[in-house]
Amino acid sequence: MLFGIGWAFAGLLAAAALLYLFGGPGGVTPQVRAEYEELVRRGTALPVQDRFVVPIPGCTCHSDDALLVMQHSERHIRDCFGTCH
Repeated sequence: MLFGIGWAFAGLLAAAALLYLFGGPGGVTPQVRAEYEELVRRGTALPVQDRFVVPIPGCTCHSDDALLVMQHSERHIRDCFGTCH
């Protein structure tokens, strides 16, 4: 019994570590993506570099700025703690 609880706890710790390292905001809405692509097309914004991000439900950027939302969509949780939260 204690052995099973230990494995369950270790699994939860591993999942939390993976989300901390690779988790980030959920998907970007089509409207925000279209606004951002228009900014890039006009040359007023640079393309955002794609990163591997596991979307975490409920984790979103609440800005009205399409560029900022796109930049934050490629951030990991570990990056947010130093700049956003």
